[in-house]
Amino acid sequence: MTNSRASTSTTTQPVSDPVRFNVPWIASRQQEYMLQSMYSSHTSGDGPFTKRCQTLRLPFYTGLSQSDQLKVLSAVMDFHA
Repeated sequence: MTNSRASTSTTTQPVSDPVRFNVPWIASRQQEYMLQSMYSSHTSGDGPFTKRCQTLRLPFYTGLSQSDQLKVLSAVMDFHA
């Protein structure tokens, strides 16, 4: 009895854009937003960026209440720290 898997050849395609580990990805306007925050001396909550996020109506899109969103975002921040 022959193994049909062993007789088939597998070819691997070259990877055009490999995954780079431990290299931070920077979004298109991320540096601009960080500089705005640093120069305004308002890097904590309830600033202009918080107000922008509140206008996105995230509870409508995610189905989460604001308190649940806070828990999720806090967990994400802890994870990245």
